[in-house]
Amino acid sequence: MEKHFYVACFNVKHIRVGVLDKRARGNTLNIKKKYDGWVETLKMLLQTTCLFKKHPMAKIMKSALIVRQKMDWRIESNGIDCEIFAMRHMETYMELLAGWECGLEKEDAPNDLQQKQLNNLRIKYIAKILLHSLNENRRKLVKSLNKFLELGVARIS
Repeated sequence: MEKHFYVACFNVKHIRVGVLDKRARGNTLNIKKKYDGWVETLKMLLQTTCLFKKHPMAKIMKSALIVRQKMDWRIESNGIDCEIFAMRHMETYMELLAGWECGLEKEDAPNDLQQKQLNNLRIKYIAKILLHSLNENRRKLVKSLNKFLELGVARIS
């Protein structure tokens, strides 16, 4: 079973739900069919939570339009970097803006530039996760890393 990750952003200012999805295929499918009803379910859960908390957004979110955010860097062939795309989208997305850019090149950029960007982001995100203060194994990891660096064989570029 293929796992696919995308981001759903609830914009309460413009009463919209933006879907950030790296896949190019399926652009013509309706949102409900494309995402198996998950975005609608998330919208309903947010609305239910607002109702439970007696928040005024409950009635407003019911009418929220679900839109698939336009992105020039959508891809056709890469089926393994969904998580990296999703993390980059969460890191850079602010609201439903026509000119939003996350800094990724198009899939067909020269010299395989998008894939190089994704590889660099993968390194960045894993380093942040592993070296985060909440990681219970951080000290052990840093100690092992320092021992390795003392060997003098590592080149960091």
